[in-house]
Amino acid sequence: LEDSSDQILFAKEIEQVLRYFSFEEARFGEDRVAFDVDIDPYVEDMMMPSFLIQPLVENAVKHAMPSEGKLTIEIIGEVNGDNVLIHVKDNGVGMSEEACKNILKPKTSTTGLGIAVGNVHDRIKGFFGPESYMSIESEQGAGTTVTLFLANAANTEELEGLH
Repeated sequence: LEDSSDQILFAKEIEQVLRYFSFEEARFGEDRVAFDVDIDPYVEDMMMPSFLIQPLVENAVKHAMPSEGKLTIEIIGEVNGDNVLIHVKDNGVGMSEEACKNILKPKTSTTGLGIAVGNVHDRIKGFFGPESYMSIESEQGAGTTVTLFLANAANTEELEGLH
């Protein structure tokens, strides 16, 4: 595993997440968990701090697993103008509006979920700037989407030279 303070390519981060998820798939079985990735090639080449995505996927496995059926987690990475949006979506149990609001306030969280999410939130602001943020949308019984808005992370001129 990479040192958590290192910068890595987004594609490498996804490789690490896939390795982690393979353990969860072995633990729960392919009939209970699934993983899908849809990443824009520009996003794959973006440098980022390591371990931003894995804690979000771990939380989905830990907190969103339905008692029956399959939990599907999807990571989507897209360029939107000069910004990059990364969505970690699941079709799990979801959470209440109150739980959703409290998740970014780790001091009020008793589950440990807010601590991991709060760390990711703080690290994206520190690395990508104060305009960057995390948003969480959830519906009970329908799943949760965590979106990382990475301001000015898509240096399209620099990325053009890579492809």
